Amino acid sequence: PPQAKRLLLPPAPPHRLPQPRPLQQTPPPAGGVSLVHQIETLNQQQQDLKMQRKANARALRNAKKKSSRLKRKARELTDLDLLEVLRMRRERADVEDEAPAARPGGGAPA
Repeated sequence: PPQAKRLLLPPAPPHRLPQPRPLQQTPPPAGGVSLVHQIETLNQQQQDLKMQRKANARALRNAKKKSSRLKRKARELTDLDLLEVLRMRRERADVEDEAPAARPGGGAPA
């Protein structure tokens, strides 16, 4: 079989990333805002949303940790501890029921 001819290509230039072209400052439209300003505003909004998303993720993670800590502590309570909690709640409810009658004016807060 005949040998395939090799194409002689010039060596490839070193790979370089294309440089961004400088934005041309064009006057804003007659009744509007320039495109550059709109892009800057959108970029700022994007940054704000990213920060908000991170804060929400952090708050959610902390809430899950807190819930897990409380559940773990609740599992460790004894029957006597639970009875004591119920007694304290009943006492607090009794005090709150008596408190409106003791107020001057008769009952419901103004």
